[in-house]
Amino acid sequence: MRTVPLTQIDLIKKYHLTVRGNLGQHILMDPNIARKIVDLLDLQEGDQVLEIGPGLGALTWGILEYPIHYRAVEKDPRFLEILKREAVAPENTLRAQSVQWIHSDILKFDLASFFKQAGGTFKVISNLPYYITAPILFCLMDSRQWISRCVLMMQREVANRLHAFPGTKDYGRLSLALQYAAEVEKAFDVSAGCFTPRPKVDSSVVTFQFKSQRPLSCEQEEKELFRLIQTAFSQRRKTLANLLVQAGLVASRAEAFAMLERSGLAPDIRGEKLSLKDFLVLSENLRKPL
Repeated sequence: MRTVPLTQIDLIKKYHLTVRGNLGQHILMDPNIARKIVDLLDLQEGDQVLEIGPGLGALTWGILEYPIHYRAVEKDPRFLEILKREAVAPENTLRAQSVQWIHSDILKFDLASFFKQAGGTFKVISNLPYYITAPILFCLMDSRQWISRCVLMMQREVANRLHAFPGTKDYGRLSLALQYAAEVEKAFDVSAGCFTPRPKVDSSVVTFQFKSQRPLSCEQEEKELFRLIQTAFSQRRKTLANLLVQAGLVASRAEAFAMLERSGLAPDIRGEKLSLKDFLVLSENLRKPL
């Protein structure tokens, strides 16, 4: 069993660190919350785990208690060096079968190539930086064939968007993309007081189980669907008919009205009113000639 030599605050003091909250660095200080998050991964012997932005290892040390294959992508070289040093400290007894530390910005990291080279599937865990949560979610969705499970902590406002319904202010492209690709569940909320520096917002821990069967099996059809969704939310005040013409998805307003009618939608409807099913039907009809 691992001995915990230093807490997060001890590590900050030991290495004389300044944690830059303005860069999205908020260290999780509550070990009980960290344990609950790691438990959601449901780790089994031999699992492959990718941690995005481990920071000072608030989640890492709990993961390394298991006989798994661990990989971490960390942008801050200070944190990465500390993780390497602490991982080999004699007072730590880690059960991981293999460990790899990768110095990279996750948004510039070739995630697909990494997964292909590693082989098999991964469980992904992260305390996501608030300001790049949505881009990371889209990156993970693009590589979902290699991901068996995700456990992610994010800003509560973003977590709410993942469950938003048509017609609400939180509903948008991210809501639809994740509803299309995954089964999403909010596990629990985390107060701002559990972090240092204290963020201005609260957080939520969310689990993702990517769907084994996609609603659309053709990659080109998926691209067309997501282009349609992006178009529909590009200018929320405009009607969908006008946006379809503006984006070149139809030749004229008359054709747009005909497509909407064929899809069972009102001519003056806005994109924010459409469910995922509505978008799937409309996307299919746009592929068919009138």
